[in-house]
Amino acid sequence: MTADRHLSVLIATPDDDRASQLQQVVRSRTTWTVKRARAGDSALRGLAGTPPALALVDAELPVISCEEFAYLARRRALLSNIAIVIVEFNRMEKSRESSVLLAGADEYVDGTSLAGFWARVQTVLLRRRRRGESHAIGSTFHRVDGLYVDIGRSFVSVDGSPIVMQPLEFALLQYFLERKNCLITRDELWQAVWHKDGPVRSRTIDVHVCRLRHRLGSASRRIQTLVRRGYRLVVSESDG
Repeated sequence: MTADRHLSVLIATPDDDRASQLQQVVRSRTTWTVKRARAGDSALRGLAGTPPALALVDAELPVISCEEFAYLARRRALLSNIAIVIVEFNRMEKSRESSVLLAGADEYVDGTSLAGFWARVQTVLLRRRRRGESHAIGSTFHRVDGLYVDIGRSFVSVDGSPIVMQPLEFALLQYFLERKNCLITRDELWQAVWHKDGPVRSRTIDVHVCRLRHRLGSASRRIQTLVRRGYRLVVSESDG
């Protein structure tokens, strides 16, 4: 990551001590320019111009919450590739993790233990970089019922209408398409899409699958739930 000399990171927190800790981590591992915002509204303004590669956002962001920040940022076309990491300096909560990921953040991390913090951030950045490289190589198209997916352009439409999807929803759909007609366990999704180790301990996957089905229109029936086993996307040879 240190070779990316022209990249920048936005640190959004009202607390000077927290900002200093995060700046120290970033500057000890990169040559990136560091920008600072103290509230959610100023953080959104800080995304104007040349967007940062990474936004480190305090979970206790004032004026505009961290969830609102992620939600609004993801709906701006030029900001779709920013890595958004929500940093929790208080007690980590599974319900909060679900809400920030649903809003569009890439990761929810513990800010009280910065030892392994940057490794989590690097995983997010690497995942986004690989996604960008795969898009540059070429596009993969899928047609299922009224659903059309262009993996290369991160474009989804249902019955001819474009659909805005959160990054994790799109990643989940892409994985289902890559493993079509195969049984996919929840633990497999947890590792492949969320890049987490160990068994699933929250309803994050169930919530995302439910939201994905809601967006897919008539094609949602293709996602089967196999009780106590996992999921399967059923696609026939006649589908595009």
